[in-house]
Amino acid sequence: MSRNLAARDRVISYTEGTRLHVVSHTHWDREWYRTAESFRIGLIELIDDVLARDRPFLLDGQAILVDDYLSWKPEATDPLHRRLARGSLEAGPWYVLADNLIPSGEALVRNLLAGRRTLGAAGAKAPPVLYCPDSFGHPAAGPTLAAGFALPLAIVWRGYGGRGWPAGDSARWRSMAGEEVQLFHLSPSGYEEGSNLPVDPGEAALRWPALWRTLHARATLPASLLLNGADHHAMQRDLSAALDAGRAEIGDLIDESTLWGFAEVRQLLGARVALPVVTGELRGSPSFAWSLQGTFGSRAHQKRANAGLERLLVREVEPWTALAWWRTGLDLQCAEHALWRLTLTSHPHDTLCGSAIDEVAHAMDDRIARAAAGAVTLRDRAVAACAGRDGDRDRAAFSGNARAVLITNPVPWSRCGVVEVEVDIPLAIVAVGPGSADQTPEPRAVPPWSIGAPSLPMQRLGGVRGFARHDAPHHYPRTAIVQRERALVWVDDLPPLGTRVIPIVDRRGRARPPRPVRVEGTALDNGRVRVWWDTHRGLCCARGDETWEDLLAFETVGDRGDLYTHSAIPSTLRRAVPRSGKVTLRGPLRGELRLNVVVPVAARQLDDATGVGRSRPEGSHRVVVRVQLDAGAPWFRILVSGANAHEDQRLRAVVRTGARSAVHRADAAFGAVERSSLRTMSLAGDVELLPGTSPLQRAVSVFDVSRGFTVISDGLAEYEASGDGEIAITLVRAVGELSRNDLPERPGHAGWPSPTPLGQCVRDWEAQLAILPHGLATPATLGAIERACDDVLVPARGRTTVPGASGDAVGLTLLGDDLAFGACKRSEDGADLVVRCTNVGGGWAAGSWRLAGLECAWVARLDETPLGALEVRDGIVAFLVAPHATSTIRLRAGRSARDA
Repeated sequence: MSRNLAARDRVISYTEGTRLHVVSHTHWDREWYRTAESFRIGLIELIDDVLARDRPFLLDGQAILVDDYLSWKPEATDPLHRRLARGSLEAGPWYVLADNLIPSGEALVRNLLAGRRTLGAAGAKAPPVLYCPDSFGHPAAGPTLAAGFALPLAIVWRGYGGRGWPAGDSARWRSMAGEEVQLFHLSPSGYEEGSNLPVDPGEAALRWPALWRTLHARATLPASLLLNGADHHAMQRDLSAALDAGRAEIGDLIDESTLWGFAEVRQLLGARVALPVVTGELRGSPSFAWSLQGTFGSRAHQKRANAGLERLLVREVEPWTALAWWRTGLDLQCAEHALWRLTLTSHPHDTLCGSAIDEVAHAMDDRIARAAAGAVTLRDRAVAACAGRDGDRDRAAFSGNARAVLITNPVPWSRCGVVEVEVDIPLAIVAVGPGSADQTPEPRAVPPWSIGAPSLPMQRLGGVRGFARHDAPHHYPRTAIVQRERALVWVDDLPPLGTRVIPIVDRRGRARPPRPVRVEGTALDNGRVRVWWDTHRGLCCARGDETWEDLLAFETVGDRGDLYTHSAIPSTLRRAVPRSGKVTLRGPLRGELRLNVVVPVAARQLDDATGVGRSRPEGSHRVVVRVQLDAGAPWFRILVSGANAHEDQRLRAVVRTGARSAVHRADAAFGAVERSSLRTMSLAGDVELLPGTSPLQRAVSVFDVSRGFTVISDGLAEYEASGDGEIAITLVRAVGELSRNDLPERPGHAGWPSPTPLGQCVRDWEAQLAILPHGLATPATLGAIERACDDVLVPARGRTTVPGASGDAVGLTLLGDDLAFGACKRSEDGADLVVRCTNVGGGWAAGSWRLAGLECAWVARLDETPLGALEVRDGIVAFLVAPHATSTIRLRAGRSARDA
């Protein structure tokens, strides 16, 4: 009797206040401390159980779980699709819950589009929520993604909350371009706050009031989310009884809900309240929850490989397949989508961040290699169609002396400059099949040759004897013994997103390029940039009357951390600069300095995860540095390589810009962001010490009062910019544990402990950087940085073809000084081309797209939904872009605008 009265009094005390929307879910790390196939056994059992029970359930905001389940159990397609279409089973909007800071903005868009496709096949839609329950931080473009996919609510956890952020669980998250999304922030326990809800009255009397007080104390709006589940948890079996026990304790404040239902309630409530506004990245929550910003350097070679694959897909495969369809009707979209799905399987944060067991890293390597091989073949097929090539005709000419170079320009503006080409000089045809044993080819001598008639400026880089095979749709391949030559050629007026065929002639050319590279001692000079090595001042460069000395160094430091968190041993920090150098290429199109660096590695003593001591002897890294300057280029490359033989340490390249500044500008999804160059101090009560490192996509720039300096990376994902102008880029981070619980930077396990010997990265490594010295941060400079990134990372290339009437083709053109090209792809519905660019300047930007055959155009969202028609004149559509905004436009040929 007394207990019932006490319970009644507790119910009365909760009659006014925050309602708890209980959403039953699983957080499904597709691979982590087990492989995807191992985890999938449990996924099959989980979804089977959900389908057998008639109550709502959330599949973690990612549609790949639907594909994973049906790939092993296709007979369950109909019941699963019915539940998804009805909305009692929710998935999406993502295809995979990816790391949000390492992939490019375009890769995040492809992720959301793939999620929409998967759900669309089931006749379903995702909840209108940008659901990010466990991402290791969030990009400043989060509101751009949410607005672009009509998602009015974003749910986040790590990287936001506590000191420095508004109090409460709600805010309006605003992008630099002005897009907004309502932000809901999970509690310190995150997505597992409501796991295993109690049924026992005694336990319920303790747990439910505590849950309500935790969520109510943070509630800015009178509706909070209680996620019932945790990592790889199945649906709670006694959930009804647990909810009844909760209602007995706190009254009718508990609603069994869906993510969609919660989003609708929050949208209505949020429209009535002035919420605090936050802008920028969400990357630090040291007094609230781990944001795990130390993962960007783990397994660095994999992040570089992923970045190269993303560039291949976004900047080459998609534009060429889209233009091939526009011109010829060739439909390669299914292959393109399949390659993206394969690529996206490496984007979940435990995979892409490198914070998983070695077997997962093995699987990622395999997936990236398979996707890259398919992407190259798909690109080449599309380029051939754009160039009007005929496989059967080209095969017939394959054995003759007539040959040419097909040069592709993958950017939507004309180019001139140095192009690297691969030339196959046929020496003999190789017979294959029955009877071929008696046919021994007699290769002819390699004739003199050059490119162009008249010959273009050219520089040979060397060649090797090998085999070339030419495929054709109606014949067996034809194979030849060839001399495969690498060469540089200067080409004027390469057409925008187009191709050009230049003949190879049997004579040597002597033409000279404009602004050739001249070599004086150990100095390379092209009239725009001078770079040299000096015994006392190290690597130096000059632009006009400005000089940078002692530009490049390398450093190592002992690392006692794990795959989530770098933990330096300061006493082991060592630095080295190049001590010898010589010229290995003397121009006129490219000069090269080869430098050798010996970087000492200090001896260090560590404890492993079990507390057993282990010592690491001293040693050294031998780093080879090749500094390359091309004719006419305002930047120069730095190619670095080595073989890591040392465990438990970090190796970084340090670029000394001399630009002292408290802030710097870093490339990120859909535009650069400003970041602090100063380390964050740890305060009492913090659960994590934030590192000074940050995610690196393509480039980071620093400016002082008179000049600026940009470092471009080909995919290494971690850098640190100091206030004194140093930019340190992680080349190798070697650690051997998935998780430790004894780190001063992050006490406690971030994952299940497991040895990861492959995480020591004892292997060969290489990377490409580029240096662009420039002026202050004017719109012209920012545009020049974007063009330099494309010139370094998406260069024009040439390879052997056969001459023909076709080959020279102009594709898509983008005009606009402040506009950075983002994408050209075929629309999801197959009807149009979708083109995208971002305004990198500070004011409104005017631009135009030009494409032969263009008749209709529409402004669109990121998800390709048309918003309004644009005027098209003579194949040109003009548009305006707001400061820092991203413009998406749909282009259509030969149809009325009424068809949109």
